[in-house]
Amino acid sequence: MQQNLSKPTLPSSNIVQLQQAYGNRATEQWVKSRYQSDQSIQRKISQENRMGMPSNVVQLRGENPHEQAGSHGGWELTAHHIVAHSKLEKALEKLRLKEEAGDGTPFTDVLVHAVPDKLTKSMLEKLKVDVPDSDEKREAYRQMLLDKSKKFDDTEYNVRIGEVRKSFYEWQGGNQYMGPNTSIRAEPTSNKDDIDFDGKYFGNLSKDKFNQLTALGGKLEEEGEQGNIAANLKAILDITKNETPNVFDGTKWKEIDSLDNLISLFNNTDLDRKHILKYSYFKMGLDEIGAGNKYADITYSSADGHKYKGLPIEMQVKGTSGFTPVAKSQEVVPKEETSKLLAPLLTGDLGVALTVSGNNYVIPVDDDKIKVEGKKFKVKGYDDMIPFLKTGAGTIEAAKGMVDNKQMKVVTTLDSLYTYFEKAGTSTSSYLPMELYDVLMAKKV
Repeated sequence: MQQNLSKPTLPSSNIVQLQQAYGNRATEQWVKSRYQSDQSIQRKISQENRMGMPSNVVQLRGENPHEQAGSHGGWELTAHHIVAHSKLEKALEKLRLKEEAGDGTPFTDVLVHAVPDKLTKSMLEKLKVDVPDSDEKREAYRQMLLDKSKKFDDTEYNVRIGEVRKSFYEWQGGNQYMGPNTSIRAEPTSNKDDIDFDGKYFGNLSKDKFNQLTALGGKLEEEGEQGNIAANLKAILDITKNETPNVFDGTKWKEIDSLDNLISLFNNTDLDRKHILKYSYFKMGLDEIGAGNKYADITYSSADGHKYKGLPIEMQVKGTSGFTPVAKSQEVVPKEETSKLLAPLLTGDLGVALTVSGNNYVIPVDDDKIKVEGKKFKVKGYDDMIPFLKTGAGTIEAAKGMVDNKQMKVVTTLDSLYTYFEKAGTSTSSYLPMELYDVLMAKKV
């Protein structure tokens, strides 16, 4: 069953992939080299460099001190925020503006508060801070981070103090967990700014601590809490900054690998994730695509990419599999145009007897097969309006040459890509927390 569902720009998906693979500073250099001719973008990057805040052109996130490399199902892993990254950034920006206006030092205070009680070798390596490998040196560096007299742009070990503080703020250990790629996993709501309550299945926070964290996160944008932003952020950090995310465990995730199961979850009011189809894919082996294979109607060329019956389709290649978005597949609807000469169409398909009269055909009028409208007639099953010369008793006369040579065209709508995959029994791919999935299935029993 189908469900209805001028200046150069920086593709955000590419930026995120670069950040995950190479980190913030390497990505920044790529942006500069790629868009160095666009001064407006350069000004935005320069502004970000001064205060460590994201620009309106591209949000360069800091390095993640708890980063975990790897993939699942061919897709790169993602560090998911519980209290959304956007919420944290918007709240911090308000504090930065206050500090810039001379109203205390809330921005600096919160970033200093984000520094964990202990720095590890792994953390600093991921932050690209080359502190000598000893507990004493790491603690000495930590004290520099805690020193509020150190400004954002002050540099130690070739990295700005403020950038390191901000990385700890952005990537609080207890506020993140590793999971399947953002593209293939539907969060609890369709709004990326909302709290990600799935985090309760993967972290080490107690139920009470998790509830405190999410409640504090919810306050960040409440009108009555705008005077308490710094206090609420520090309370969040007290819960999260000294936590370490668990190592990704694929067994704690359930792949929704069939269309029937996916549609069932789409309609499940207990799950209430109608947006799940936007984060779901049809999955097929690359060796199944092409002439003579299961998906013979899908072709690939380096010049044109993947196509279904001549129409371009979105296909992401991950390892030996190809992934096509379920929702977008409904929009790929090919059409086939065929044609037939009018004379054999009348005599053969419709069984209309044509009589020759000089240079004309005499055509009997039958409202079921021939419909006259003014000085033209239509043939059953076709939209063409065909001119005729004169009428008779229950007949019309049309030029013989025209009838013999007239090409009647018909456009037939073929199966959408969605229906094509549905008929082929193609597997799907999307992910939910296994614990949540088990609860939903238990309710169905």
